[in-house]
Amino acid sequence: MEPISRIDPTQSRLFFRGVDATELSKTSSFEAALFLLLHGLQPSSDELRRFSDEMKVDWSRCKSILPSILPSDNLGGRSPLDRFVGNLDDIGKRYRLDLEHELLFFVAAFPVVVAAQWRRAHSLETIPPRGELGHAANTLWMLGIENMEEVLKDFQICLILHLDDPQNPSLGVLEESLRSGESVSSSLFAALQEHSKALHHGAGEQAMLMMREMESPERAEEYLRSRIKHGERVFGMGHRVYRAIDPRATVLRGILQRRTAGTDQEILFRLTEAVATVGSRLLLELKGQKLYPNVDLYNAAVYSTLGIPAELNTDMFAISRVCGWAAHILDWHRTGIM
Repeated sequence: MEPISRIDPTQSRLFFRGVDATELSKTSSFEAALFLLLHGLQPSSDELRRFSDEMKVDWSRCKSILPSILPSDNLGGRSPLDRFVGNLDDIGKRYRLDLEHELLFFVAAFPVVVAAQWRRAHSLETIPPRGELGHAANTLWMLGIENMEEVLKDFQICLILHLDDPQNPSLGVLEESLRSGESVSSSLFAALQEHSKALHHGAGEQAMLMMREMESPERAEEYLRSRIKHGERVFGMGHRVYRAIDPRATVLRGILQRRTAGTDQEILFRLTEAVATVGSRLLLELKGQKLYPNVDLYNAAVYSTLGIPAELNTDMFAISRVCGWAAHILDWHRTGIM
């Protein structure tokens, strides 16, 4: 079986189970891409229908647990999402789920909890998932995105592109935790904490904050030069494996350019272009580093054009990345690693 994900650094390509991830994002549904990750092959129409129906059952289960993870108190400092992930094994036992179905429940329920948590934090009524919608559409629906149908295709592309990334820090934490004997829920909780760090996929929100501070492309030289000289990170630049622009960044750049052209959001594209070009030049000049744009430069900017606030960028990324975590756990279980 092909590895869950693989990077070809010489050609700057990412593969999911041997399939080019950028091509998959343009042609596949989220559910079909998830099936590919979990099972190593493309689903038949019957398999895809049954798989999608299983996820809809999980949405109903998740609605029944929301009251217990969204109480009025502050959960002792833990967010509803942290509480949900930490209690996953107990939820699996309640519904008598085997490992595969517990992980599928985790993937299906994750955006339900993310959306409910965000809306509760903004004093908005929780919106339950709709059975006739797919995973991507339901995520937008539960967040209350008004132009859901218009942004759905681009949102689904984003979700698929972010499904997995080999040897990333959160995956390393997940494997280390499982190998040390921790439970699935404890290990997923540890991976989520790593995922949210500013130097991991909290970097998307940080890149957006950086561009807001920069204010205009004309200030890029002054702002980025000062940032680098003061030892501050230029978020959205550089990758541990790719030796050219991240292929996911190329796709997201195209979406951002198309969605902002001729609108009052066009400044977002101009700002990212300034970081990509001026930032690349200054990093080489001042630090001797030849770095290229990565996916985090564009994530929050693209999501903002879909109506999703930048503050949700890390959770949006996690909605995808938990799929990769689930696939790796299943592979480790099948091969006896855990």
